[in-house]
Amino acid sequence: MLVCMTRDFARLYKKADVGEKKLNEAIKEICAGNLIALGHKIFKKRIGSRFGGKRGGYRSIVYYRVEQAFMYLYAKNEQENITEREKRAFIELAGALEQMDIATLHKAIDENKLVRWNYAE
Repeated sequence: MLVCMTRDFARLYKKADVGEKKLNEAIKEICAGNLIALGHKIFKKRIGSRFGGKRGGYRSIVYYRVEQAFMYLYAKNEQENITEREKRAFIELAGALEQMDIATLHKAIDENKLVRWNYAE
């Protein structure tokens, strides 16, 4: 499965105390459909911190289609929900990602426009 992150998500992930195990658990739950729909193939997914649960942890914004997920991350204690402006930006990003075929996705990864996550089930 190909899982990619925006550069913003990758940067925020490095600062957060999420950890690989929690992110992989979240990806598994995303694939199982355990997320909140925001429309336009955009979803919100809770991710627990490395040492805690999901309730006080992080929220990610996910663009999901079969075999690919693209995410943005924010801490719940810093922001309860995304703004309408942010939601519109994610919808626009989802539209661009929707048009990409697998070769274009790999090119975006090669050009460091997207960051590939080595997902381990």
